[in-house]
Amino acid sequence: MQTNLLQTEAKLDNNTELQAAFSLFSQMSDQLESSYRDLEQRVDELSQELAAANSEKLRQLAEKEKLADRLEALHEAMPAAVIWVNPSQKILSANQTAKQIFKSDIVNKNWQQVLQKQFTFDGHELIGNDSSVFSYHLKSLDHDQGQVIILTDITISRELQQSNYRQQRLAELGEITAGIAHQVRTPLASALLSIDHLSHPSIDDELRNKSVNRIKQNLHHLDHLVNDMLLYARDGEFDNNCVNITALMHNLDVYLQQKDYKNFSFTFIKSSEFSENTVVAGSGDALLSVLISLIENASQLATSHTPVKAKIELKQDAENILISVTDNGPGLSKSALDQVFKPFYTTRKNGTGLGLAISRSIVQAHHGQLTAESHKGKGTMMKIRLNKFKSEKFLQSNTIQSNSNKNTQTVSV
Repeated sequence: MQTNLLQTEAKLDNNTELQAAFSLFSQMSDQLESSYRDLEQRVDELSQELAAANSEKLRQLAEKEKLADRLEALHEAMPAAVIWVNPSQKILSANQTAKQIFKSDIVNKNWQQVLQKQFTFDGHELIGNDSSVFSYHLKSLDHDQGQVIILTDITISRELQQSNYRQQRLAELGEITAGIAHQVRTPLASALLSIDHLSHPSIDDELRNKSVNRIKQNLHHLDHLVNDMLLYARDGEFDNNCVNITALMHNLDVYLQQKDYKNFSFTFIKSSEFSENTVVAGSGDALLSVLISLIENASQLATSHTPVKAKIELKQDAENILISVTDNGPGLSKSALDQVFKPFYTTRKNGTGLGLAISRSIVQAHHGQLTAESHKGKGTMMKIRLNKFKSEKFLQSNTIQSNSNKNTQTVSV
């Protein structure tokens, strides 16, 4: 009896456990079904998001393709030549304008060789074999991607500038021609008077010698005036070579050492960062004449009562060379400083008034500037600013290097 009871209880326990297991299985099935539905919903959401992202990406890609097409069209339509070169100077791409300038497809060629074949460099711009003029701009790209080079045709602009400048110069020369009569009249009248003395039958030797010397002085004055006029009229028609600044200073020192100055002395000062091989494009003789003129002007201020010292100083930065001539003379008033570069303006009794006008004209012809700073009683500083010769990477000229080395000499101080 007891055994049957135990068996019955065991069966009841098994049924209860089985029901509990089925109940747990049912709950788990419901949970799995709910999770599956949630997963399906999430998959649907992700699929929609992915589809939207793909659609946006395709839209952006289409926009980028349109932008690339527009940039390519703009690249081809640009009036300037756009050239992309790699670090080894191989041309990777060139637009239609570049191909027209070089009259061939230059892609995959060496940029330096292509350029040197058709252009020369004057230190400021590219000059074509057909006398065309191009501005040159170079931009290095990041991550060693090479360089982008832009060439812009400025031939017409240069011609218009030169034409306008010639008209301006003709007007100035007209004014100078009108003023030259007054400059010539005084020495000419003095020479004629001396000739009258010579023609007198009773003239003694002393008066004859004085008259001859006076005629010579006046003729030299006229000759100097004519030479100044010719220099001013040339207006930049000078040789265009590489001028080594150190050699130029040496030549200036040699010239000054030969002069017998009275009550006048000078010193050379060169900044520590100045390079011995610094060069500019232009005429060494013309630039030397400018420096001599500035120093002669300072020397003529000296008297026995007021000796004058001049300081010739050399400086440079990344783009320019600065040559200054500073004296401790009487200086200039504000009104005189405003007129000091005008033709025929002079503060000296026997001056022609063309020296500084000619000097500024020569410096401007070298793409530079000549300016003056002065204060009454405190001296004067004349400053020449010249552009360095830009020896770009593509211009590995043996001529330039040899000239620089040949002309490099030590400046005497």
